[in-house]
Amino acid sequence: MNDEMEIEVLTQCFSHVELARIYIVSLKERDRLVEELKQCKADLQAAIAGQETLQKACTVKHGRWKGMGMGDYYCSLCNRTYGGGNGFKFCPNCGARMDGE
Repeated sequence: MNDEMEIEVLTQCFSHVELARIYIVSLKERDRLVEELKQCKADLQAAIAGQETLQKACTVKHGRWKGMGMGDYYCSLCNRTYGGGNGFKFCPNCGARMDGE
């Protein structure tokens, strides 16, 4: 084998080895990206679940104080009685906004 042929064979071998190395690195990178996407999906699902929980928690309940006489009032939603409760803007028990809506 002459020098030119030997160089050509070595170049082709190098090219195949380099391609194999690139392929292996690409597989590792792909696996890393897949794991990153899985984590991203889990984070997104957690955020959506958290948003639904927050939405439920932020749902405003509306009620009104109903007089019972003698200065006692009860919440129209939870029926909890408070003396002088008419002064509260929110029911301390259930959190209803006392705006009569």
